[in-house]
Amino acid sequence: MSKKKIILDYWCWAWGFMIDMAKRWHTVVWIDTSNEMLSLANKNISNLKEDFRKNIIQTIVWDDEVLLENSKLTWAFDLVSSIMAFQFITNEDIESTIHNLDVWLKKDGVLVFAVRNKAWIEEWIDWYSRFKHQSSLDDWTVNCAIDLNWTWIDSYNRTSSVYDTIVEWLWYEKLHQANPPFTEEFIKKYNREDPYINSEYLILAYKKT
Repeated sequence: MSKKKIILDYWCWAWGFMIDMAKRWHTVVWIDTSNEMLSLANKNISNLKEDFRKNIIQTIVWDDEVLLENSKLTWAFDLVSSIMAFQFITNEDIESTIHNLDVWLKKDGVLVFAVRNKAWIEEWIDWYSRFKHQSSLDDWTVNCAIDLNWTWIDSYNRTSSVYDTIVEWLWYEKLHQANPPFTEEFIKKYNREDPYINSEYLILAYKKT
Protein backbone atom coordinates (compact mmCIF):
# COMPACT_ATOMS: atom_id res chain seq x y z
CA MET A 1 0.00 0.00 0.00
CA SER A 2 2.14 2.85 -1.29
CA LYS A 3 -0.65 5.46 -1.32
CA LYS A 4 -2.61 6.57 1.71
CA LYS A 5 -5.65 4.35 2.23
CA ILE A 6 -8.79 4.48 4.35
CA ILE A 7 -9.05 1.30 6.40
CA LEU A 8 -11.87 -0.22 8.43
CA ASP A 9 -10.89 -2.75 11.08
CA TYR A 10 -13.81 -4.91 12.16
CA TRP A 11 -13.11 -5.78 15.80
CA CYS A 12 -9.86 -4.50 17.25
CA TRP A 13 -8.24 -7.68 18.54
CA ALA A 14 -5.24 -6.87 16.37
CA TRP A 15 -4.76 -3.28 17.42
CA GLY A 16 -1.02 -3.64 16.77
CA PHE A 17 -1.70 -4.24 13.07
CA MET A 18 -3.91 -1.16 12.80
CA ILE A 19 -1.46 1.01 14.72
CA ASP A 20 1.18 -0.08 12.23
CA MET A 21 -1.15 1.03 9.42
CA ALA A 22 -1.61 4.41 11.13
CA LYS A 23 2.17 4.78 11.35
CA ARG A 24 2.27 4.26 7.60
CA TRP A 25 -0.05 7.27 7.23
CA HIS A 26 -3.19 5.32 6.44
CA THR A 27 -6.49 6.48 7.94
CA VAL A 28 -8.01 3.90 10.26
CA VAL A 29 -11.52 3.37 11.66
CA TRP A 30 -11.92 0.78 14.40
CA ILE A 31 -15.21 -0.98 15.12
CA ASP A 32 -15.82 -3.43 17.96
CA THR A 33 -18.76 -4.85 19.89
CA SER A 34 -16.85 -4.58 23.17
CA ASN A 35 -16.38 -1.32 25.10
CA GLU A 36 -13.53 -2.99 26.98
CA MET A 37 -11.66 -3.80 23.77
CA LEU A 38 -12.18 -0.27 22.48
CA SER A 39 -10.88 1.12 25.77
CA LEU A 40 -7.75 -0.99 25.36
CA ALA A 41 -7.43 0.16 21.75
CA ASN A 42 -7.83 3.80 22.75
CA LYS A 43 -5.22 3.38 25.48
CA ASN A 44 -2.73 2.11 22.92
CA ILE A 45 -3.69 4.86 20.50
CA SER A 46 -3.01 7.46 23.21
CA ASN A 47 0.60 6.23 23.42
CA LEU A 48 1.22 7.04 19.78
CA LYS A 49 2.93 10.18 18.63
CA GLU A 50 0.41 12.83 17.67
CA ASP A 51 1.27 12.64 13.97
CA PHE A 52 0.30 8.96 13.95
CA ARG A 53 -2.55 9.22 16.45
CA LYS A 54 -4.55 11.60 14.28
CA ASN A 55 -4.65 8.99 11.51
CA ILE A 56 -6.91 6.78 13.65
CA ILE A 57 -9.98 8.90 13.18
CA GLN A 58 -12.49 7.09 15.38
CA THR A 59 -13.38 4.00 17.35
CA ILE A 60 -17.00 2.85 17.26
CA VAL A 61 -19.04 0.34 19.22
CA TRP A 62 -20.70 -1.94 16.66
CA ASP A 63 -24.35 -2.70 17.39
CA ASP A 64 -27.72 -2.61 15.62
CA GLU A 65 -28.18 1.09 16.36
CA VAL A 66 -24.81 1.97 14.87
CA LEU A 67 -25.56 -0.14 11.80
CA LEU A 68 -28.84 1.68 11.26
CA GLU A 69 -27.30 5.11 11.79
CA ASN A 70 -24.31 4.55 9.56
CA SER A 71 -26.28 2.90 6.78
CA LYS A 72 -27.22 6.46 5.86
CA LEU A 73 -23.56 7.51 5.56
CA THR A 74 -21.37 7.04 2.54
CA TRP A 75 -18.37 5.27 3.96
CA ALA A 76 -15.90 4.17 1.31
CA PHE A 77 -12.97 2.09 2.51
CA ASP A 78 -10.01 0.90 0.47
CA LEU A 79 -9.44 -2.00 2.84
CA VAL A 80 -11.65 -3.84 5.31
CA SER A 81 -9.73 -6.09 7.68
CA SER A 82 -10.80 -8.46 10.41
CA ILE A 83 -8.18 -10.33 12.40
CA MET A 84 -9.29 -13.39 14.39
CA ALA A 85 -12.92 -12.32 14.69
CA PHE A 86 -15.03 -14.05 12.05
CA GLN A 87 -14.70 -17.44 13.76
CA PHE A 88 -16.77 -16.12 16.67
CA ILE A 89 -19.69 -15.07 14.45
CA THR A 90 -22.45 -17.66 14.19
CA ASN A 91 -23.23 -19.59 11.04
CA GLU A 92 -26.55 -17.74 10.91
CA ASP A 93 -24.89 -14.29 10.99
CA ILE A 94 -21.58 -14.61 9.15
CA GLU A 95 -23.05 -14.09 5.66
CA SER A 96 -25.01 -10.96 6.61
CA THR A 97 -21.97 -9.59 8.48
CA ILE A 98 -19.75 -9.85 5.41
CA HIS A 99 -22.47 -8.39 3.22
CA ASN A 100 -22.83 -5.41 5.58
CA LEU A 101 -19.08 -4.81 5.39
CA ASP A 102 -19.24 -5.06 1.60
CA VAL A 103 -21.51 -2.00 1.46
CA TRP A 104 -18.68 0.12 2.87
CA LEU A 105 -15.92 -1.23 0.62
CA LYS A 106 -14.94 0.67 -2.52
CA LYS A 107 -14.89 -0.96 -5.93
CA ASP A 108 -11.47 -2.60 -6.28
CA GLY A 109 -11.18 -2.48 -2.49
CA VAL A 110 -9.87 -5.47 -0.57
CA LEU A 111 -11.44 -7.58 2.17
CA VAL A 112 -8.77 -9.41 4.15
CA PHE A 113 -9.18 -11.47 7.27
CA ALA A 114 -7.55 -14.13 9.40
CA VAL A 115 -9.34 -16.93 11.21
CA ARG A 116 -8.17 -20.11 12.87
CA ASN A 117 -7.44 -23.02 10.58
CA LYS A 118 -10.08 -25.75 11.03
CA ALA A 119 -7.48 -28.52 10.68
CA TRP A 120 -5.40 -26.95 13.47
CA ILE A 121 -8.43 -26.76 15.77
CA GLU A 122 -9.18 -30.45 15.19
CA GLU A 123 -5.56 -31.23 16.01
CA TRP A 124 -5.72 -29.22 19.21
CA ILE A 125 -8.98 -30.66 20.56
CA ASP A 126 -7.10 -33.79 21.65
CA TRP A 127 -4.11 -31.87 22.97
CA TYR A 128 -5.08 -28.65 24.68
CA SER A 129 -7.82 -28.12 27.26
CA ARG A 130 -8.57 -24.59 26.01
CA PHE A 131 -10.50 -26.13 23.11
CA LYS A 132 -13.12 -28.84 23.35
CA HIS A 133 -15.81 -30.38 21.22
CA GLN A 134 -19.13 -31.49 22.64
CA SER A 135 -21.64 -33.91 21.19
CA SER A 136 -24.18 -31.08 21.20
CA LEU A 137 -22.03 -29.09 18.75
CA ASP A 138 -21.89 -29.74 15.02
CA ASP A 139 -18.78 -30.63 13.04
CA TRP A 140 -17.93 -26.98 12.47
CA THR A 141 -18.17 -25.76 16.04
CA VAL A 142 -15.98 -26.12 19.13
CA ASN A 143 -15.93 -24.44 22.51
CA CYS A 144 -13.05 -22.05 23.01
CA ALA A 145 -11.83 -20.58 26.31
CA ILE A 146 -10.96 -16.98 25.49
CA ASP A 147 -9.43 -15.83 28.77
CA LEU A 148 -7.66 -17.10 31.89
CA ASN A 149 -11.00 -17.24 33.72
CA TRP A 150 -12.03 -20.03 31.34
CA THR A 151 -14.84 -18.12 29.73
CA TRP A 152 -16.19 -20.50 27.09
CA ILE A 153 -17.71 -19.38 23.79
CA ASP A 154 -18.50 -21.13 20.54
CA SER A 155 -15.93 -20.95 17.76
CA TYR A 156 -17.11 -21.58 14.20
CA ASN A 157 -14.26 -23.10 12.28
CA ARG A 158 -14.99 -22.74 8.59
CA THR A 159 -12.84 -23.80 5.66
CA SER A 160 -11.82 -21.43 2.88
CA SER A 161 -14.50 -22.87 0.59
CA VAL A 162 -17.21 -21.62 2.96
CA TYR A 163 -15.91 -18.05 2.73
CA ASP A 164 -15.43 -18.41 -1.03
CA THR A 165 -19.12 -19.25 -1.35
CA ILE A 166 -20.22 -16.31 0.83
CA VAL A 167 -18.42 -13.71 -1.32
CA GLU A 168 -19.00 -15.41 -4.67
CA TRP A 169 -22.27 -13.70 -5.57
CA LEU A 170 -20.85 -10.33 -4.43
CA TRP A 171 -18.47 -10.57 -7.41
CA TYR A 172 -15.24 -10.76 -5.47
CA GLU A 173 -11.96 -11.96 -6.94
CA LYS A 174 -9.89 -14.15 -4.65
CA LEU A 175 -6.44 -12.64 -4.21
CA HIS A 176 -4.74 -14.72 -1.57
CA GLN A 177 -5.01 -17.76 0.66
CA ALA A 178 -2.36 -18.87 3.12
CA ASN A 179 -1.80 -21.03 6.19
CA PRO A 180 1.43 -19.51 7.52
CA PRO A 181 3.21 -21.55 10.19
CA PHE A 182 4.98 -20.05 13.18
CA THR A 183 8.63 -19.33 12.44
CA GLU A 184 11.38 -21.21 14.26
CA GLU A 185 12.39 -17.88 15.78
CA PHE A 186 8.90 -17.39 17.26
CA ILE A 187 8.76 -20.94 18.63
CA LYS A 188 12.13 -20.58 20.34
CA LYS A 189 11.34 -17.12 21.69
CA TYR A 190 8.07 -18.15 23.33
CA ASN A 191 9.03 -21.77 24.08
CA ARG A 192 5.92 -23.07 22.31
CA GLU A 193 5.14 -26.76 22.59
CA ASP A 194 2.06 -26.79 20.38
CA PRO A 195 1.53 -29.53 17.78
CA TYR A 196 2.64 -28.25 14.38
CA ILE A 197 1.21 -30.64 11.83
CA ASN A 198 -1.18 -27.89 10.70
CA SER A 199 -0.86 -24.10 10.60
CA GLU A 200 -2.86 -22.20 13.23
CA TYR A 201 -4.15 -19.52 10.87
CA LEU A 202 -6.13 -19.27 7.67
CA ILE A 203 -5.62 -15.94 5.89
CA LEU A 204 -7.89 -14.94 3.00
CA ALA A 205 -8.05 -11.84 0.80
CA TYR A 206 -10.65 -10.90 -1.80
CA LYS A 207 -10.92 -7.95 -4.19
CA LYS A 208 -14.27 -6.29 -4.86
CA THR A 209 -14.71 -6.16 -8.65
